[in-house]
Amino acid sequence: MRGIIFDCDGVLFDSKEVNRRYYNALRCALGLPELSLAELEYAHMQTVSRALERIIPRDRMQEVHEVRKELSYKDYIPYLKPAEGLYALLDTLRSRGVRMAVNTNRLDTMEVILERFDLSMYFFPVITSARVVFPKPHPEGIHAILRAWKLGREEVRYIGDSKVDEITAIRAGVRFWAYGNEKLMAHRHIADFWTLKNELVREMA
Repeated sequence: MRGIIFDCDGVLFDSKEVNRRYYNALRCALGLPELSLAELEYAHMQTVSRALERIIPRDRMQEVHEVRKELSYKDYIPYLKPAEGLYALLDTLRSRGVRMAVNTNRLDTMEVILERFDLSMYFFPVITSARVVFPKPHPEGIHAILRAWKLGREEVRYIGDSKVDEITAIRAGVRFWAYGNEKLMAHRHIADFWTLKNELVREMA
């Protein structure tokens, strides 16, 4: 193993509360009720455009785009919570020469988030839905990372927490490690990053 690709939401960060607050603020501005649990789960793993298509009536889309101009997602970033053990894992991987990248369906907030939490130094490249033609579950993002690293699929692992991530890994032909979700089909299930760090230290010794 020479590289690990991370999803963002639900893996690097617990971001569900951020998404709940942001999308509910959009709906509230339009006089709509708060998200249902199913809507929140969908919005949490999809691109912004796909999420809005699901949670906003089609005839209100122009209105919500106007609201978004006044409501910055970046104002909600303080509600993000880095995953337990994340920094220890990243330091361990970097010290052993393991490359790290991000493949996320976020649009334009990833760099700000990484800077806010002092994580920019760990990841290259950072692939967002704005940097690909086809976002996840299409494998384009992973393929771009493999090209940047000049590594083969068998040398890389992808860590995600959703069915979208599972499908992305399968389509890209890389081994999938599921984070915090035992229901997913994966080569490895990760309960937390402290445990993963200790396991990898033993495996790479």
